[in-house]
Amino acid sequence: LGYPSISPASTLCPPFNCTQDEKSLVILLQVPDIVPLSFQGEVGTNYYWLNFANKDSISYKLLLQFLPENKLSSPESEVNISLNNVVIILTKSPETTGFWTKFYFGSNYDNLQVNYFLDFYITYYNLKLFIIWKYM
Repeated sequence: LGYPSISPASTLCPPFNCTQDEKSLVILLQVPDIVPLSFQGEVGTNYYWLNFANKDSISYKLLLQFLPENKLSSPESEVNISLNNVVIILTKSPETTGFWTKFYFGSNYDNLQVNYFLDFYITYYNLKLFIIWKYM
């Protein structure tokens, strides 16, 4: 399916946050002292993969796997590496804009975990409460 080649989990999965709006995703990697030249990212149709090292020679890998109906545009819109973090902005494909529900993440394909976008569920929950309140 054109996925990147990822070696076994000999590296760490970096701490991160992923937020969204209707047209993009913002990934914040919270790792200090990243070596800018070590940073590599790859945008696929349904995934984003990256690896990098910090000044202590610790290697990090992160794979974000999105649902088949959620597609990304390539390449990254923006990558900003600073002293204490990295901010990555990914653009959603025009046919899949809107709020996505979830994605999977890990340092490789063998250890993916699910993560739900809280902003989607908060909006859905608020709408449901409004409908219940209106028709009571």
